[in-house]
Amino acid sequence: MACASGSDCPNGYGCEAVGAPAVSVCVKAEVPCSASDTSGCIAAAACDTSATLVVAGCTLACSTPADCPQRAAGLSPWTCDGLCRRPPDVFGPVQQGAQAEYACNSSDVEVNVCNDAQHIDFAAFTIPNPPAVSCAATMTTGGSAGDSCVDSCLYGGGCAFGFMCNAVGSLGASSRIGLCLPALTGGEVGAACTADTDCAFGFCTSSTSKCSRDCTYDGVCPTGSSCQSAGSIPVEGLTFKTCQ
Repeated sequence: MACASGSDCPNGYGCEAVGAPAVSVCVKAEVPCSASDTSGCIAAAACDTSATLVVAGCTLACSTPADCPQRAAGLSPWTCDGLCRRPPDVFGPVQQGAQAEYACNSSDVEVNVCNDAQHIDFAAFTIPNPPAVSCAATMTTGGSAGDSCVDSCLYGGGCAFGFMCNAVGSLGASSRIGLCLPALTGGEVGAACTADTDCAFGFCTSSTSKCSRDCTYDGVCPTGSSCQSAGSIPVEGLTFKTCQ
């Protein structure tokens, strides 16, 4: 999809000019690679093998950090030195929705190697405990059943296909952040639900046990519901709103 900056793309994708004549499009960086194998990298066979990474990941050329993948406001951003570089709290490129993987970093501290450094059980909406990992292991260790990588999101860039940006994450008491939750299947707004995964827009209102939609950014709700305030903690400087 065409873009002017990384803010027009889902987290995990940056904006780079490709082809001839060159056209700026969203380019996926959520792909493992190595110095000897960049076959999975779309952007000029670029592989980020920075020493801070436990698992190397594809990246893309950039002129400014604005070209790089964009995390939710409040999280450490990607940087640009000619190539987009992951923030210091990110240790790998495992993509949104894939099983979380774990290993030890250079300080022998167990970390996940998800693209946005976050993981969750979408169905239970809990953060699973990481598995036991041997720092001497040469392979990553998969998380428990249901333990999946989850990307934060900006409303402008949204999420990769099959996921919706819902402001259900938190940065303490002062700010919400968007998380990419599974969508496209399940009940429409107003349908009964017990979990976010039951809903077509990836959002179940726990207080009513009914599917809803995060309408903070666009104010759009289906007939029979309206976009109303759903909490005092803002997201991206906006009042958090859902279809009620």
